[in-house]
Amino acid sequence: MFWKLCKHELKCSYRSFLVLYAIVMVAALLINPRSTGMITNIAAVIYTIMSVVMFIMCVVVVIKNYSNSMFSRNSYLTHTLPVTSTQLLLTKIISAVFWILVSVFVLFLSMLIIGLRVTGFDFAAIAEALQEFFSTVIAVDSLLYLFYMIVATAESVALIYLVMNLTHTTYVPRYRTAVGILLFILISWIISFVFDQVLLAPFHLASDDFTGTIMRLFMGLQVEYQFMAGVGIMIVKSLLLLSLFFFGSKYILDHKLEIE
Repeated sequence: MFWKLCKHELKCSYRSFLVLYAIVMVAALLINPRSTGMITNIAAVIYTIMSVVMFIMCVVVVIKNYSNSMFSRNSYLTHTLPVTSTQLLLTKIISAVFWILVSVFVLFLSMLIIGLRVTGFDFAAIAEALQEFFSTVIAVDSLLYLFYMIVATAESVALIYLVMNLTHTTYVPRYRTAVGILLFILISWIISFVFDQVLLAPFHLASDDFTGTIMRLFMGLQVEYQFMAGVGIMIVKSLLLLSLFFFGSKYILDHKLEIE
């Protein structure tokens, strides 16, 4: 049932994204950086606008789909499905992260096409560039950073869902949209303050022997390992926050949720 629910989530939103992806790719094909003709200029404007719209669309779809399926008058259908709140939340988060990652890939592919137009489709140069790219991406530090980006994206989506769930409780009877925006900003600021000013403060103030020892060990590492250690810390942070947001939403869905 869980995977059927995932397929349903993707089917509900793929049409809007496919149209945007098609427009972005066609515009990329029409752009000729070595030409200044009207078609190239129009295509460049359309490409820029659609690239921005594509990511705005990701946010809109994340919010709209969740709101319609969880809080609207027809949401009783969702809440009567033979699935747990955990499965519902996982489905929503996986679907949102999937479309965000696909959008990033489409943008990368469109930029690659524009780059190919610049080189005049020099396949020798293309092969060399791809070889260098994949040798970089397959490196451990790059894969670790890619994993961090996925976890951080899921964390952001989970925070959006938590805020939306909080605004659909008895504690927020009115002005839910405004309260939701304020809550999102406030929670984001608190997280930034706690992790940047409190937990990382010892690394900025190496005044005692223990902190000094840790800093010397860290700075003694090679640059590559310093990067990996830093990304590892960020992954742990994002996983902790993702778990907190996820189980916070689960509790609200199970005990505090109010639907229209």
